[in-house]
Amino acid sequence: MGRAVVKTLLVLVVASLTLALATSAGAAIITSQDGQGRRITFDVRAATVDTDWYAAVLRASAHGDEISDVTVRIVPEAQIGSLCGGDAVACYTGQERNPTIIVPAGQSTSLESTLLHEYGHHLDANWSVPGVRELNGTPVWWTMRGMAGLLAQHRVAFDYSLGWNHSIPEVFAEDYAYIHMGAGYGIPWLAPPDQTLKDAMFAELGSPTAPLPPTRNEPVVITRSGTLAPRGNRSLPFGLLGPGRRERNHPRVGTSEV
Repeated sequence: MGRAVVKTLLVLVVASLTLALATSAGAAIITSQDGQGRRITFDVRAATVDTDWYAAVLRASAHGDEISDVTVRIVPEAQIGSLCGGDAVACYTGQERNPTIIVPAGQSTSLESTLLHEYGHHLDANWSVPGVRELNGTPVWWTMRGMAGLLAQHRVAFDYSLGWNHSIPEVFAEDYAYIHMGAGYGIPWLAPPDQTLKDAMFAELGSPTAPLPPTRNEPVVITRSGTLAPRGNRSLPFGLLGPGRRERNHPRVGTSEV
C-alpha cells in the first residue's frame, strides 16, 4: 500500500473518532449543551474534573446565544494566580476575540458564584448600553442601578481607578452572580440587588431554566489535537471522564505510524 494511501486512511480514522494527539498532557475539549441545545465548551486542563457540574451551573443561569461563544478553561487552582494575576480566584479574558473564562477545578458554592461572576463579564461584553462606553452591563441594569448618577458622582468608574469594587463591570458581574445565588455579595458600599432589580434583570436576560435531566443518548465530545511526525508513533490511551461514563465497544486506536 502506498504512503499516500496510508496517510489518507490515517486522517480518516482520526477524523471519524474526533480524536487526535494532545498538544499538552491532560488537555481536552469537552462540549455540553444548555436547555435550548446551545453548545457549552470546556477546555479541561486539570485532573478529575466533572464538567457536568460546571455545565449544570451555566445551564441554569440567565443567558442567551453568547454562551456558545465562550470557552470555560478549567485549571488546577494553583495555576490561577499565574494565569489571572494577583490575588484573583478566576478571570475572564478575550473581550474582542477568543473569549475565555478561566476557573479552578472543584465543586463548591463559592466556585459556583465565581463561575457566574465571570460569566457575567462575558454577558456584559455581548450587551451594550446605547451612548455609553463599554463595559457597561445591560440597558435595564444600567438604568435601574442608577449608574449614570453614580458615574457623575465619581463613585464608580469604567476601570479600576477607584478600586475593584467601584468598577462598573465588576458591579454588574457581582449583581449577575447575586441574582442567581442570593448570597456572597462582594460590593460592600452598595446594597445587593433587591427583588425588583432581580426580576427586571431576569426579564431582560431571560429567566434561568432548570438543568436538563441526564440522558443516555447525549454524547460527550472530546477533541484532542497534535502533530504526528513522519515515521513517528504515539500510544493514546482511552479514559472516562466524570461519574457514570461508559466506553462503547469501538476499535481501539492505540498506535499510529506513517
